[in-house]
This record gives sequence, C-alpha cells and structure tokens, in this order.
Amino acid sequence: LGLIGLGIGRTMPWSLGIPMIDDNVSNKNLPAFFAGINFVRILGPVCGFLIGSFCSSFYYTLKAPPGLTAKDPTWIGAWWMGYLFIGLILIVPSITLYFFPTR
Repeated sequence: LGLIGLGIGRTMPWSLGIPMIDDNVSNKNLPAFFAGINFVRILGPVCGFLIGSFCSSFYYTLKAPPGLTAKDPTWIGAWWMGYLFIGLILIVPSITLYFFPTR
C-alpha cells in the first residue's frame, strides 16, 4: 500500500509537471526550467538528511535525562521536529501559490 502511494507521488510531477512546463515556457527558457527541476529533485533529499541529522541531535522530549548523551545507544532523536520544519517551510510557497490567478 505504501509503495502504491510512493509510485503515485513520484510519477505525478514527471507525467504532469514536465508537459505543463513544456507548454507554458518559451523554448529559449525551457532548458533552464528543466535544469531547475532536476536541481530541486537532487537538493530535496540532501536537505532532508541535513534536517534529519539536526533533529536527531535533540532528545525526543527536548530535555535529555541526566547522563544521557547523543552517543548513547538508548538515545532517541526528536524525529518529529523534521515534520515541523518542513511544514513551516512549505507554508510560504503554499500561500504564494494561493494568490496566483486562476487564468
């Protein structure tokens, strides 16, 4: 079930996004747009790993018990903070896209 969702999420930008850009951008600017899309596709996982690494450096309750360090095998990182960071980052383009005209 999870792989079906992953397949849908990964194919939509390529099957719908690329033709939309091809139809709406001049041929002169098209290579720059395609390069930008591929750059963001590569940059996304890099930023995800960096945010995950940063969040894992905090204890999951944000206050570690005395004597427990990040090198301890019982350490649990604040994995949930990544969702907060990404959510806050996505609010800005979402609001911007909301105010675009429909046609």
